[in-house]
Amino acid sequence: MSVFKSGLFTRRRVRTIVMLLVFVLVFFAMRAYQQRDLVRKEMPELTGTSFTGHQVSLAGITEPTLVYFWAGWCPVCKLQSPVIRKLAQDHPVIAVAMQTEEEEIREFLAEAQASLPVLPDPGGIIARRFGVRGVPAIFIVSPGGEIRFSEVGYTTGPGLRLRLWWAARDKKKSAIVSTAQDSPT
Repeated sequence: MSVFKSGLFTRRRVRTIVMLLVFVLVFFAMRAYQQRDLVRKEMPELTGTSFTGHQVSLAGITEPTLVYFWAGWCPVCKLQSPVIRKLAQDHPVIAVAMQTEEEEIREFLAEAQASLPVLPDPGGIIARRFGVRGVPAIFIVSPGGEIRFSEVGYTTGPGLRLRLWWAARDKKKSAIVSTAQDSPT
């Protein structure tokens, strides 16, 4: 008795399973391609003057910080930006506006409910340091200056909060290890 005759696997089910596997494979291949040039681990220098004239730097951060690369012409960024603005009410966020007109940056800041520093990057110099080729791109940086997570494309608010929590958890774990190493035995 064949597997197909028993009704366990019909041709339609097999075709559906194969198509699902191909979709998953293509999805992960595209993600790997989009993220191939992103900087990993060691944080590049991120300093500059924000759109509002304030100095911005990641040096000396004391909690996990989200770095958000976006562009005014990007439709996915328009979906991602409200999530980032809401997240900025509870967590430190630095936005980098790639190839974006001043008016679009003003609109982004007007819609933000939190003080959110935006670094203009009209020539893409900051983006190149981070290996960003597509937007939106998101990096979560630990207080030690290490990139803990990076993503290209839309990411949900709960997903970002989980990554920030995880980076904060790593900070606490390393502080416990450091304290244990410093204590006399």
